[in-house]
Amino acid sequence: MDTSDLKWENMYELKSSIFNIKITGKPPPLRKVYKVFKDSPFHVTGESSVSIMDGLDEGIFAWVTVNFLIGKFNHGVESLVGALDLGGGSTQITFYPKSEDTIANSPKDFTQKAKVFDQEYKLYTHR
Repeated sequence: MDTSDLKWENMYELKSSIFNIKITGKPPPLRKVYKVFKDSPFHVTGESSVSIMDGLDEGIFAWVTVNFLIGKFNHGVESLVGALDLGGGSTQITFYPKSEDTIANSPKDFTQKAKVFDQEYKLYTHR
């Protein structure tokens, strides 16, 4: 992908290129992506700050986004909702389990802690 004429109004093209590479299984040109962000108003700390997110992280970010946008973090854990992310190349569902047993009996790579507004949540993500 030639990034020399990439305009901010064409960021969809960059996203689509990365998505297509992810779907085809070909290694992504992360150095080129890093260069685009480095030459942009976005702050990147180094080449390692550009990567392809795995399904667990995608699910957690979707869960945080949904609960933040609908104001659930202000009303206690019983008001939290799950998030279903139906992507083009992957699908994940993430939720805050009502029972600690769900976390305890889940495969370790299906659970992760997320800290939001100084509150830690033990989340389950099926991907």
